[in-house]
Amino acid sequence: MRPLGLCVVGVVLGLAFLASGCGVRPEFDRAAAYTPESLAQEAVFRYRGLNPEARKSTRKTRVSKAKTAAERESEETATRKNQGAPTTKKRSGAATLDDLLDDLSTKLDRIAGLSRADACKKLVEAVASDPTLGENDRKSFSARLQELAGAP
Repeated sequence: MRPLGLCVVGVVLGLAFLASGCGVRPEFDRAAAYTPESLAQEAVFRYRGLNPEARKSTRKTRVSKAKTAAERESEETATRKNQGAPTTKKRSGAATLDDLLDDLSTKLDRIAGLSRADACKKLVEAVASDPTLGENDRKSFSARLQELAGAP
């Protein structure tokens, strides 16, 4: 074969190799989605990592209505508008119980297929049955998590 023929064969094979990945959409791994059980494992792990002083919540007990679909949609729209805004540096983890509860509150809304109240109920049940926490910690942490059912 001539060198020109080899070049043409090489280019065709190269294009075929490069184009083989085009058009294939990566699928979302459903195992990566939040579930009440996985969120409970994360919550317990992060709670155990808090200092004893940081395990005390300074927020007052509050009961409020759950977010409506319209409120969530307006927040999502506002979030999409702010995507180009500069972001703050991500912290390594929750420094206090209040920070942990705020993060869990956000993640409760991301659980697909369950209402916030049902997801929170399952989260509390999983934390209350976790053997790695002491009895007092389980009771106090579960009580704080129950407040998230109605928190926005």
